[in-house]
Amino acid sequence: DLNVKTIFALGPATQDCLTPTVLEACQLNLQVVVLKDAIGNVGQTVDILQDLSQAGGILATAQNFELH
Repeated sequence: DLNVKTIFALGPATQDCLTPTVLEACQLNLQVVVLKDAIGNVGQTVDILQDLSQAGGILATAQNFELH
């Protein structure tokens, strides 16, 4: 057990890789932050983001986070 509670999701292949990963992580009761400015498939992104949000994903942008 790695004691992981939150994951950040990003990547170029939104529908093929990102979506199943986010959905499974939400089913495992992990907090999932989807960085909507760091994902691909721009033409389909709006519908996909809505689905991920409804599944429990938290939509954010990289600018929402301050790096230290």
